Amino acid sequence: MSVVNHVDAFFKRANSIAYTPYLLIFAPLIVVCVRLALETATGHNLSNVHLVFNYFSGYLQLQIMLVAALALAAGQDWRRQVGAVSIGLAFCAWLPPVLDLIIPRSVETHTTYRYFEEFQWDFAAPYQLLGETITVWLGVVFMAFYAWWLTRSLARAAAAALGAWAALQVFAWAWIAYGLALFGHLGERAVDLMAACALATVFTIYAALNWKTLAPSLKRFNHALPWGLMAAIGARLAGQDWLAVGGKGLAMFAAFLLLTLANDYWDREQDAAAGGAARPITKDDLVVVLYFHVLLAFWTSLVFQAGFFLMVLFLSLGTAYHLPELRFKRLFCLGYKIEGGAAAAAFLFGAMGAERFPAGSWLPLFALLLFGGLALGSMFKDYKDIDQDRSDKIGTIYTRQLKHGRTLKGVHRFVALSTSGMFFAPPIWLYVAQEAALTAVAPLIVLAFLPAVLLLAIGDRKRAVELTMWSVALYLAAFLSVAPVLA
Repeated sequence: MSVVNHVDAFFKRANSIAYTPYLLIFAPLIVVCVRLALETATGHNLSNVHLVFNYFSGYLQLQIMLVAALALAAGQDWRRQVGAVSIGLAFCAWLPPVLDLIIPRSVETHTTYRYFEEFQWDFAAPYQLLGETITVWLGVVFMAFYAWWLTRSLARAAAAALGAWAALQVFAWAWIAYGLALFGHLGERAVDLMAACALATVFTIYAALNWKTLAPSLKRFNHALPWGLMAAIGARLAGQDWLAVGGKGLAMFAAFLLLTLANDYWDREQDAAAGGAARPITKDDLVVVLYFHVLLAFWTSLVFQAGFFLMVLFLSLGTAYHLPELRFKRLFCLGYKIEGGAAAAAFLFGAMGAERFPAGSWLPLFALLLFGGLALGSMFKDYKDIDQDRSDKIGTIYTRQLKHGRTLKGVHRFVALSTSGMFFAPPIWLYVAQEAALTAVAPLIVLAFLPAVLLLAIGDRKRAVELTMWSVALYLAAFLSVAPVLA
């Protein structure tokens, strides 16, 4: 067979690989492990787990960028490109150390693997080993030829080459350069923050590629805002810097957003049984979402070891609440207690210091108030699902009280007033115990009325609940802005 026939057979084999989300998971993982082994064999020390996870995050980011670039250039579904990109990534990742074992090099130059310190259009620098440069250009050529083989279009082949070049520039230079520019002054924490940015990029691109299936769930991001804000409030009250406040808040926001996505898949059958339209999220999406659960927990163990168990507790409570095999939200009061426990876990995650909780009686007091407050304050969310909860035999304040003969109007009035009632405690505490100015607590008092007003004034149940979720997030954000440092 000629070389052309061999290439054609290889491309056919690559194109025939059926998509599975496990390719997105295991291809970069295997590539990184083999690459690390080969680089260690060539004398490079990569024993720091923070650097290794950052390295892995970069390859995960590179893979999804190459998939998106090839899909756009070829004008085809992105899933059909994952197999070819995974094969190309494997060859391109493993090849540099092998080449550098056999390529002669000067003692003074080409001695190490490093991300580029500045833009290098040709991926070459005096300090960079030659195997890296050769392999990167082979990757660009591979993408161009594969796109031409798919489409027989030189223009699309050129677009694929440009997309591959751009993705590799992000991987080899821009991601690190801009990451260090933003976070370099933070020392050891910079590497972990860059890994977080890479993972956020991966999820953003994946969501964009799957917008039709994920958009209905992602548009409910307001449900995740209160959880992130509770973690941020914990960090603020504990006297942590604003980077910790924001970082812990974003981590907890991401954790609940991932739980929301998983729940929307697990609730598909219940949505259909109740006559509603099931959300379009797929099983493949669920696999990726659960994988990001694992990545988030692992990242937390690196950057915030003391709070790792609280993140795991939060994710475990959320999973037990939603998972069909457990589905603890079916049990009256237990579901609300789980939400209260998750709120306490989110708050304690924020308040936890580098090694231990801060001292002071305020910490258990706030944790208990959040446990009880959220157990009470989460009831309003069930207002929009009364009929569905009845058919699924899920025990909520509404289904239980209606079963006992009470009117919906009376039950809902109690829920609305209870939700607003719990929000009066923080401004009273600020005014009495912390001697805060009335001008500081007045906005909180006004915002405390908002949930009851929205729940009682708006007839559309779903709209009332969604707007109330926004009002809760607004209240917590206002409290964060005036929260004192207690530790």
